[in-house]
Amino acid sequence: MWLCPLCRFPLSIRKRSWVCEQQHSFDMAKQGYVNLLPVQQKKSKSPGDNKLMIQARQRFLNSGAYEPLVSAIVTALKSLTQTSLLSDNNINAKETNTLRHYNESSAQARSKLRTLFEAGCGEGYYTRQLAQRLPDCDMIAGNDISKDGVLSAAKQGRQFISNLKAMHDTTLNAQYVVGNSFALPVADNSMDLVLQIFAPAADEELFRILALDGLLIEVQPNTQHLQELKAKLFAQADPHIPKIKPIGQKVYQTYCQYTLPLNSTLTEDLILMTPLAFSSTPEKKAQAILTLEQVTVDFCITFYQKKQEDNTDDGSHTLLSQNDKAGVAPYV
Repeated sequence: MWLCPLCRFPLSIRKRSWVCEQQHSFDMAKQGYVNLLPVQQKKSKSPGDNKLMIQARQRFLNSGAYEPLVSAIVTALKSLTQTSLLSDNNINAKETNTLRHYNESSAQARSKLRTLFEAGCGEGYYTRQLAQRLPDCDMIAGNDISKDGVLSAAKQGRQFISNLKAMHDTTLNAQYVVGNSFALPVADNSMDLVLQIFAPAADEELFRILALDGLLIEVQPNTQHLQELKAKLFAQADPHIPKIKPIGQKVYQTYCQYTLPLNSTLTEDLILMTPLAFSSTPEKKAQAILTLEQVTVDFCITFYQKKQEDNTDDGSHTLLSQNDKAGVAPYV
């Protein structure tokens, strides 16, 4: 499923190295991840989120702060597939009534989601959370240009699978790579489900790796997302306006909005894990950490399906030069 980032030929495993037919070789780190972002494709020494941002995001997400988002994605997937595919007992039946323009035959054909990939995965929270609700999933994978993020994803992924095996038999495998979301080192048509949660990526690449009739899930901040926090940090807090992708067939869109209670620790981690950490003064950030008691969380979740005409791959696999953008999330 992985491609060489230099020549785009498939990679095969030889002991602890991934090697292509052109003999480009990439060693597996002891934590289990592989770096598929060669130095000649970097625009800085350490692109993407740094270690402090990754650690803050890990603490924030592991607190359950964004668990309602995971539940909303699962609910929508349940409605779309119309099967008992997902192990979630809190499905809202009314979601089914909001489906629009969905191909029922495709839903039946795609009765199992075995391969799950996240572009710009950070520390891998969403792949792990969804894997718990996808009993037929046997592969979770992801990429990020942040080495610290991928290292954390690999370590937590190993522990997650170890815990699953301690409770029951599982064939689930996890693989994470340092890689460019604008030239994904992933084979064509290889993923049943692709996630893009807050992270920039090339639309053409997301659909290229998606299997025919597979689903792409994009999560964007909606208009009220973190408005109370942004109001404390900036003189003018402009809302984020979600956009629709120009390619792919949009099959469903839903929203997830709730009020998140905050304490100083959560607020500090929320600021540190996003670009907000670089966009305000230390004084305003300190004041927000001390005084903010709650914040609106507001997500737009859009599902796209890959149809035959969406296959934009022409075999060239051009490497795009937007590496440093691929791991930066907008106000999450």
